[in-house]
Amino acid sequence: HNSFFDEETVTVDRFERNLGMSVAEGKTLALLGRNLSLEGGNLTAGAGNIALGSIAEAGTVDLAANEAGFTFDLGELNGGTINFLDQASIDVSGDGSGNIQIQGDSINITDGSAIFAETEGDEAGGLTSIKANQVNFSGTDLDEFMASSIWSDVYLDATGDGGSVEIETDRLILENGGQINVN
Repeated sequence: HNSFFDEETVTVDRFERNLGMSVAEGKTLALLGRNLSLEGGNLTAGAGNIALGSIAEAGTVDLAANEAGFTFDLGELNGGTINFLDQASIDVSGDGSGNIQIQGDSINITDGSAIFAETEGDEAGGLTSIKANQVNFSGTDLDEFMASSIWSDVYLDATGDGGSVEIETDRLILENGGQINVN
């Protein structure tokens, strides 16, 4: 994702990051399927919404429209696995950060992969919601410039409120440099 932590500005420099699969600003990018694996790729919805859901069995997923696009609910379905590998990233940063919804059974953010929901201007930040039986943030990229992490920050010159991070899990693992950054 070509992002790194800048110790001087205490922010993540992600401006050379390839957008990867992207939608127009303020729009929704959603991927729902059996098991999802993002290997070194990037998903981008500037000030928009990203929804990722993994379902381990056949059934019906409820979709609900809202101001931010839509949300989904797996209901009683068993979730599958979602893997972020090899510096994969998702990014909803913008004037006010967008919203992220990730739901499955096991969510693994490893190898310096990152979730970005940064407030860059005067709008309020959104919600990053992760729901799984197990959530794992582990390791850094090969050069150790970037930890496997969530970033829901407010830029130094920004005046908007930062977003929120909600993680609903039976087991949260932060190891080998894994981080959750909210301010």
